[in-house]
Amino acid sequence: MVGRGGAHSRRASIAMDPLEQRSLRELAAALRSHQVKASTLVMRALSSRRLGAYREVDEEQAVRQADAADAALAEGSDCGPLQGIVVSVKDLYGVPGYRTYGGCPSPLPERFERPGPVVQKVLDQRSVVIGKTHTVQFAFGGVGTNPHHPTPINPWDPVDH
Repeated sequence: MVGRGGAHSRRASIAMDPLEQRSLRELAAALRSHQVKASTLVMRALSSRRLGAYREVDEEQAVRQADAADAALAEGSDCGPLQGIVVSVKDLYGVPGYRTYGGCPSPLPERFERPGPVVQKVLDQRSVVIGKTHTVQFAFGGVGTNPHHPTPINPWDPVDH
């Protein structure tokens, strides 16, 4: 996400929820001060999937993760700066509960579903994985298109994506 005043702010953009305009630091502070709940962030994210970015979304898993993050914060347990933050993972990386396709129409072998060190760190901090995002086939390609699914919409310039 480009922060306020970034290069994309001068272009016409898709209207965003005010929570979508906050930085990660602002969201983390709001979660810890109980001004917002992870479950609220998840419900907002689930209701605004208008950009076509996701290959797969697991609403039930995301809600469970958000509830666990909220419960831990309510008990005073802080697992890291991403606790309760909604994230997505590119469909090149393993995430428990999700198949990995690598931009292909068929899933890759099961061994590609295990999280690597970066995804595992994100999971260990109790972030909320809402889904896996589209990618070009096997990450080969310079223009970001894939013949197996439509190109996601650019939120800062919905005409030129």
